[in-house]
Amino acid sequence: MQEIESKYADKDVKVLGLITSDDKVDAIKVLKMQGAEYRNLEISESMMEFLSQFAYIPVTMFVNSKGEVVGEYIVGEKSYDEFAKLIDQLLKK
Repeated sequence: MQEIESKYADKDVKVLGLITSDDKVDAIKVLKMQGAEYRNLEISESMMEFLSQFAYIPVTMFVNSKGEVVGEYIVGEKSYDEFAKLIDQLLKK
């Protein structure tokens, strides 16, 4: 995800991670080991309730500058190329 944020920085695309682990210290260590410099937030109870509707994590959603979800929710992992293709399509709209 760091590569995605770096590639699209000039297009004002941001990656935002949500920490869902109960062990936040361990989660932050993992993010640092992965070189994740993008913003990560601890989730609230209401956000955890929202995420519980999905059978798998990770869940990816694209949000525009108005805070509206655009496109479909993506459940499961995707490659860099798959994300880049999706973002390119959304930016064309």
